[in-house]
Amino acid sequence: MIKETIEEVAKRYAVNRRNKKNLTNREFDLCQKDFIVGAKFQAEQIPSIIEQYLETAFISKEQGYKNPKEWFEQFKKK
Repeated sequence: MIKETIEEVAKRYAVNRRNKKNLTNREFDLCQKDFIVGAKFQAEQIPSIIEQYLETAFISKEQGYKNPKEWFEQFKKK
């Protein structure tokens, strides 16, 4: 499995955009920075998204969170 840093992925994204949109150097730099900011924002949202999913799936905090596959299997049998 190849792991890339967020900076490497942002650069590759910006290069692809530059090739399609003929970006200036400033636009290229901004594109990379915006990509990184967006990716970090999304990563920060993941715990909240998972919590909302689990609450939507009727798994209460009092019961303790369960593996979604186990939860599905528990109610599939009924």
